[in-house]
Amino acid sequence: MLFRSVSWLSETLEDRAFHVYMRAADAIIDAAYGVYTLAERRYAAAEAAATRHGDPATNMPSYYLRLLALRDALELTPGDAITDLGCGCGRVLATFARRPLRYCRGVEFDAGAAGIARTNASRLRGRRAAIDVVTADAADYPFDDETLVYLFNPFGPQTLRAVLVNLRLSLELKPRRLRLCYYNPKHRDVIDATGWLRRTATLRGFKTHIEIYTSTVQ
Repeated sequence: MLFRSVSWLSETLEDRAFHVYMRAADAIIDAAYGVYTLAERRYAAAEAAATRHGDPATNMPSYYLRLLALRDALELTPGDAITDLGCGCGRVLATFARRPLRYCRGVEFDAGAAGIARTNASRLRGRRAAIDVVTADAADYPFDDETLVYLFNPFGPQTLRAVLVNLRLSLELKPRRLRLCYYNPKHRDVIDATGWLRRTATLRGFKTHIEIYTSTVQ
């Protein structure tokens, strides 16, 4: 019993130390980029109900250090373009727009967060790609010609299914290579069930991973 208690305490302290370190890095990188993306909040029931499936839960940014690792692992080219579903205040956009991409787009149903993301886009230091932010429910977003889609578990399985239907239609209309990057993939089974998205890589983290899928519709 004592061993289990000590083990639990050690794990708890390690977990807290990790998050303190990562959040400190977030604040430093925000300052270096000239943006503010630190806001986190849980949506009220009425806010969530405003979406088609009512399943967004929180507006929580991805850790910068995880995003930087992902950006490097993807081996981006100037022909790539990224759409972040549930972009919040635009941290993913700020990270990827410092590379010469065709564009970086955020989709966010919360108008307040979307407005902050636009302000951050205008202030971002070292920007090398166009940024635009769409205020919309991800379930209704009509994908265009992006080659990368990112999500940090921003909604539940029903919205995710709707997203994948729209994404498949986009690929049929505009065949292209596409990769989907899913951080903290709680609803990975929904993606695995598609049959046309194949998991090709895993970027491992402390407790949560980023799964990278490649479309077979080209």
